[in-house]
This record gives sequence, C-alpha cells and structure tokens, in this order.
Amino acid sequence: MQVHIINFPQTRVAALEHHGPESQTYSTTMKFIEWRQQNRIGPDQGNTYGIHYTDPKNTFPEDFRLDICVSVEDEIDPDNPQGVINKTIPACRCAVARHKGSREHVSAADYLVYDWLPQSGEEMGDFPIFFSLPERRTGCAGACHDYGCIPASEVEVGRKRHVVPSSGGFDGEFDTGIQDTGR
Repeated sequence: MQVHIINFPQTRVAALEHHGPESQTYSTTMKFIEWRQQNRIGPDQGNTYGIHYTDPKNTFPEDFRLDICVSVEDEIDPDNPQGVINKTIPACRCAVARHKGSREHVSAADYLVYDWLPQSGEEMGDFPIFFSLPERRTGCAGACHDYGCIPASEVEVGRKRHVVPSSGGFDGEFDTGIQDTGR
C-alpha cells in the first residue's frame, strides 16, 4: 500500500456532530444531507469529510464520536434545526493512503496506524484521523475512493525514534493521513 506525505491546508467546515452508537450514524448523515439541501450545498460543492474522534472497534457505543462535514467558504449560520456548526480542520502534515472498497473494514486505516506508523519515524498528531469522502456522482457506483489523513509528526528522542499512538478512530473508504504537530 502506498503512503504519501501531504500538507493539508486549513479548511473551514460546516459540521454535524454525532455522539452515540456507530450504528446510528445513518440518521445523523440524513440530517446533514437535509441541512445541505436546505442550504443549497449540492454534492458537487465543497469537499465532504468524516472526522473520527474514536475507533468504533475499541470504544463503548455510547462514547463513539464522529463529525460529518463539508468544506465551506464562509461561516454558516449555526442557528439551524439540524445542529450544524462551524469548525476548522487545521493545516497539518498528513500521511495519506488510499482505500477502495467497503466501509465495513477500512484496510488503509489499519495499515497506516498499525503497520506503517510504528516503522515510519512519525507519531500521531493532536488532530484525529479524518477522511475525505467522495461525492456519490453518476458513474461512481461503488468504485469511488475516499481519502483520509492521520495527523502525525516526526519525533526523535536521542538516537531512538518514538511513536505515540492516538485514540483517533476511523471508518470509511479513503486515503488517510497523519498530522504534523510541529514538535
């Protein structure tokens, strides 16, 4: 699996926070789609992101956290019935790997966190793992790729490099990356 290091730009997003079982993210997604439609932000406008604060594989269902986001030029009016708010994905150095396939098991996230990261000389950054999700356009039919970033930074202590894993979770088809905290 190929891993690329990128500099992700600071990105303003409109975000809907999901707190609770991962199995209930569909209803949160539908609320977010409703908000996008009401605000005339179509599938061809903005980039869609999923910010995963916890890993559903090792988190109690009631503690699962995810933000569903779309990039926006200007701040949005946070007074809306869906609860969409303003947030920012910070500029960060990310390690990125592509995932193509089902979101039931995201092999690229596992590879980056458990295989690539420990051998890379990088450590997880302070921002959680996030995914850039493809818009489902005509002709995409399940062959679309998602992109994700695992924030990380290179750390050297004496002559030995140390990796400090994060509790950031992951889910989705994506390229994934790691944020540089500038340490």
